[in-house]
Formats: sequence, C-alpha cells, structure tokens
Amino acid sequence: RSWFDYVHLLDESILEELQAAAKANILEFLSTICGEEKSKTNPTQIFKVYIVLNTDEKAQGPDFEPAIPTFLERLSECLEDCFSPFDSIVRLPVRTFEERQKLIEQLKEALSLENGSKKNSFHQKKPQQFIELPDDFIDQSQYTFTRALFKAVSGEIGEVNKQLRLQTDRLMEQLLPWKKNSFLHLFSPDYKSYGNSLLEKGTHIDVLRKRVQSYDELQNEIQEEKSGDDQICIQIDTSRIKSKLTDLNYEEQKSLLTRIKEKSIDELRGLIRKFSDSEKALSTPASDLKKIKESMELWEMLNGQVVSIEEGLGPLEDRLRLLDDYMTVFKDEETKMRVQLRDSFDGFVGFLKKVRVDNEVTYETFKKDHNARLEEFEREIREKR
Repeated sequence: RSWFDYVHLLDESILEELQAAAKANILEFLSTICGEEKSKTNPTQIFKVYIVLNTDEKAQGPDFEPAIPTFLERLSECLEDCFSPFDSIVRLPVRTFEERQKLIEQLKEALSLENGSKKNSFHQKKPQQFIELPDDFIDQSQYTFTRALFKAVSGEIGEVNKQLRLQTDRLMEQLLPWKKNSFLHLFSPDYKSYGNSLLEKGTHIDVLRKRVQSYDELQNEIQEEKSGDDQICIQIDTSRIKSKLTDLNYEEQKSLLTRIKEKSIDELRGLIRKFSDSEKALSTPASDLKKIKESMELWEMLNGQVVSIEEGLGPLEDRLRLLDDYMTVFKDEETKMRVQLRDSFDGFVGFLKKVRVDNEVTYETFKKDHNARLEEFEREIREKR
C-alpha cells in the first residue's frame, strides 16, 4: 500500500507544480492585457483587428475584421489550446496501471508458451501472483493533467474572458468616428447625383469649386482619423478602411471632374462650330430678295445670341481653369479650341457687324435695281398707250 501511496504523492506533487505554473502564466497574461495600475503601464497590444468597409447592402459601412463575435471565439479557443500540451502527459497512477497490465500480459504469454512445451503436467509452472491494486488507485476521469489544471485556473480564465469582453466593448466605440455622415454619404446615390444636378443647373463656379474641394477636405479628414486606443490590448489597423474610403473619395471627385470636362468641352466645341457654321452660312452672296431676307433673319437670330454667348464665356473659362487646378489633361484639339475661344468670339461679333453692313448695302442695291426696273416697266407701259 505504501508504494501505491507514493505514486499518488508524486502525481499530486506534479499536479501542484503544473497548477502553479499555469496560474502564474495566466496571471501574467492578465497583466499583459490589462496593464498595471501600480507601475502605470498600459495594456500590451498583442492582438490586432482591422476596420474594414462592409459592402453588404443590409449592413453597409465600417465593421471589424474579424468580426467581434468571431474574434472572441478565437481568443477563447487560444486559451483552451494553451492546455492542449497537457493532453499528452498521462497521470502517474494511470501510467503505472497501464505499464503493470502490459507486464502481466507479457508474463502470462511467456508462461503459457513455456508450459505448452512440457508434456508432463507435473512440471508445469503456476502463474505468478500479483499484488491487487486498491479500488481507488486510478480515476479514469483524470486520465491526463488537463482537466485538473483547467479546473484549478477556471477563476483566472473567467477573469481573462471578462476583461477581453470589456475591451471589445471599448473596441466597438472605435467604429463610431468611421460611421460619420461625411464618410457614409460616399455610398449614397443622392450624394452622387448632386454633382450632376449642379452642372445641369449651371451652378456658379464658386459653388462648383467648393463641391470639388470638399473631396480634398474629406480626404484629409480620412487620413487624420484616429487609428485606435492604446488603453486596450487590441490594436486597431485602419489602413484598409482608409485605403478603401480614399479610393472611393478619389473616384467620386474624378467622376465629377470628368463630367465637368465633358460638359465644358461639349460647350466649347459647340461654340467653335457655331462661329464656323454661321460664317459659312452668311458668307454666301444673296442672289435675290428672298435670299437676302433669309440672310437677314439668320443675322437677327445670331445677333440676338451674342449677349448670352458672351455671358457664358466667363463661366466656361472658369470651369476650364478649375480643371487646370486639378491637373486635368486636354487633347491637342481641345487645347487649341481653348486658346482660340476669345479670338473666335471676337471674330464672330466682328463678322456679324460686317454682315449687317453688307446686307444693308445688298438690300439697297436690290432695292435700287428693283425700283429702276419698276420705273422702266412703267415707262414702257406709258409709251405703249
């Protein structure tokens, strides 16, 4: 019995040492994730989560990766995995029992072979008698040290889980700045259509410029947003959401600038074409009164547009300068039209003045010719009478 007690004594001694080591390590881990008030040390950030952009239609906006429930589950698994090495350390009574059973089986087999080789049963050996094990020698539920260790430090593990839950609650607060309207409106269809409406309404350049500049301001706001909280053990990486929001913001600004360019170039090309087509139409000499009438009507229409065209040149040039400020690239043809715009307009106005004089001269010439023919016709009639 004393030998069996000695086995149990050794087993308990090993268990106590393992329990002390496990408890010390968990307390050290607890100190790491919580910091220490006495030494005024902050928690050590040993975990990392990313703030990412959730593109799911139902929950669009910032979120964590991994998600907080998944994160806590993984931490819990990590704590349990810390005890997995003890699964391979079998309790001493169990090991003793297993080794003893193997020895018994080996001896029985050896005796069986020896007795079977002797024909005279008088010489057969009797099996060796082994001391019976006490009923309480082995507890099959305590096959390894894992269960006993886990039970011994369950309180400390509970405290670790509690602190991790508290810190993940604080972690959720880090999402709030990223849920600001200034960020989330990047996903709003109304926000995207607003830029189009500004162009369609012919909004003043100051309003349009302010709209374009708002993307620059938002970009600075994104980059300056706080990265995380050094009072918790979980480090927050904002690089992914910053990158995504920056890309979205840039694309929105680029899209608006593209629409401004398209509208401006279409308008510019339309004016240059109008000047050219008008000159061609009014340069054809009138061959009769009907033609001179059509020419004068066209001149009246074009001359009536001069003021509105001139008023539109300033806003058009302002939009083009805005595009220059944002390093917009123009084709050679577009650049040439920009350079020629004012000269083309001045030439158009000068041409209309010349056409007016020419039409008056042509009209007077046709009128005199018509009157002369009328007088000739009347004279011929009188002579025939």
